[in-house]
Amino acid sequence: MPKGLSNTPVDPYDAKWYKTKAPSTTRIVFYSATMPFLSILHSIVDLALYHFARFSPVYAIVASVVFAVGWFTQGGIWAQCDGVMNENGAGLCFQTSLTLTQGDKPGYPSGVSVAAPHRRPEPVSASFTPPKPAVPLPTTTAGPPPQPPLPAASQYGIRVERRRKQAEMLRRGQDLRASQMKPGSAMKKRFWKDVSVKETPDSFQIMLDTRPVRTPSKAILSIPLSKPHLASAIALEWDLLVSAQQALKQHLIPLTSLTSRADDIQNQDMAGQSKSRRDIVDMVMRYLDTDTLLCWAPQRSAEDTARLHQRGQLTESLRDIQIKTAQPIIGYLATHVWPGVEIKPVLDSDSIVPTPQPQITKDVIRGWISSLPAYELAALERAVLASKSLLVAVRLLVEWSEEFRDLQRDTPKRFGIEEAAEASSLEVRWQTGMWGEVEDTHDVDKEDVRRQLGSVILLVSGQR
Repeated sequence: MPKGLSNTPVDPYDAKWYKTKAPSTTRIVFYSATMPFLSILHSIVDLALYHFARFSPVYAIVASVVFAVGWFTQGGIWAQCDGVMNENGAGLCFQTSLTLTQGDKPGYPSGVSVAAPHRRPEPVSASFTPPKPAVPLPTTTAGPPPQPPLPAASQYGIRVERRRKQAEMLRRGQDLRASQMKPGSAMKKRFWKDVSVKETPDSFQIMLDTRPVRTPSKAILSIPLSKPHLASAIALEWDLLVSAQQALKQHLIPLTSLTSRADDIQNQDMAGQSKSRRDIVDMVMRYLDTDTLLCWAPQRSAEDTARLHQRGQLTESLRDIQIKTAQPIIGYLATHVWPGVEIKPVLDSDSIVPTPQPQITKDVIRGWISSLPAYELAALERAVLASKSLLVAVRLLVEWSEEFRDLQRDTPKRFGIEEAAEASSLEVRWQTGMWGEVEDTHDVDKEDVRRQLGSVILLVSGQR
């Protein structure tokens, strides 16, 4: 019988016993002996004697004696297992405890816990290292304390101050790089200190200290006396350079390269050479048959109009905007510049193949371009390449050139950089308005077109 229980059988779920006799907590302890060899041998003998007992009474008596000896042996081992543990760790005796606790509800235990078999605890080795105190390092930082926080300023003031500091840091960096150049690398340093405009009896010259700026053909860059603003702009370009190597890049000196082009054409005209002039005329005439101003979008069909109306995107069509923009320019050129010349669109509404202009129109325009002065011809070349439109370039040239004062109207609204740029990039502006523009692509192209058209105005305008 398990240790800890009385001889009287007790029902663990007897409510009356729990109310009257059961303590608050009852712990029932069970012992069991496990010897592998004895258990296996006892089972084999019991089974064999039971089998043979069916045939002989002698075997039945022997079986009863063996059963009795076996059970008495097991009972003796159970009696000896109280507090006994196997010394060799084989696990002869195991103790299992069952704890019954009287719950709040009368007659029912609230919890039953079973303890694990008792075994000898394994030895645990532990080592302890004495802690080392932290050693503070000395403060070796030198310098003034940080500046106190400044009060919040306006966004505009912060942006201006930041750009001023960036410009000052850029200037210091350029000076440092120029001072660290090797003595043998003459192209990597600025060999001049001051830039000035020198006025001669015939023209303006740009002086780098005492040296004049020259064209790629080694001629001195000469600017007409009627264009002092052009001379000042070119001097500013050279004053912003930090090395002589930068002067080889045309995008850093656009006005210098454009004026040099005009001077070379003028010198060739004086020498009786017309090759550069003919090349420029042939190049710009090729733009006439595919002029941006004359390439109109196809007429929108009724089905497309209804679809856009359903989506709420019904706006003025691109073709209508192109016609509205092109007609004033074409009318001005056909009335004041080339009177009586017929200029028609180069694309039909149902074709993508450009239609050439009438031959008489080409001849008149070619003759007019061939007779342009050197500065106007160089400006026309730059404007056509920038705007991809011969008509827009001619309209801008006539509006600002000092050679066409008789054709210029004295009105507050003139055809300037913005008007020429909008007319030459009308389709791009309409598409980006509908679908959005690509950053660092459309915005850069837009500013570059205006920069080049502005250089055209500076080149041809004057005080005459």
